[in-house]
Amino acid sequence: WLWPESKTWPIVNAQPRGTSIIAFGDSLTAGQGAGADQSYPAQLGRRLGVDILNMGVSRENTIDALARLELDVMSQDPRIVLLEFGANDSLQARDINETFENLRTIIERIQQAGALVIVIGVALPRGDYGSRFEALARQTGCPLVPDLLDGMLGDREIMADGIHPNGKGYAIVADRVEAVLRPYIGEP
Repeated sequence: WLWPESKTWPIVNAQPRGTSIIAFGDSLTAGQGAGADQSYPAQLGRRLGVDILNMGVSRENTIDALARLELDVMSQDPRIVLLEFGANDSLQARDINETFENLRTIIERIQQAGALVIVIGVALPRGDYGSRFEALARQTGCPLVPDLLDGMLGDREIMADGIHPNGKGYAIVADRVEAVLRPYIGEP
């Protein structure tokens, strides 16, 4: 599983305040296809020996994310937020500019609280999502996981269905997120 070379730019809140590590996303965060105990946040938390709050909800888009941002993220004293949204916006044929403006609003709100946001991209065939996630991460000063499912789609060994990994697939996803998250873990 080759992973693209990391790209760097200045990171906002590289030494974050707050206490919680939160995975905020859709079905790929919730663990659909494998169950919550095999989701990437659960596997990642066990590996790193940290609690990661899984705030993934299946079928949600960036509008839904904005609606629950305060309750599911801001009220949890965020330190690091693993932000994974956008796939459902694409599947629901939502305007790509609106999707990325919603993501920018979410990121900026979290950053205002002193937390680090790690942007998790999902490259989809509709629209140029891959380059848009990279531009968003660069412009907002966020570390980036460029394409969470890169090389995984269509592999029946690691995918439960057309878009959701199984437990083995989520282990690969956890590897990819861990590579970006690990430098920022430190002590709360």
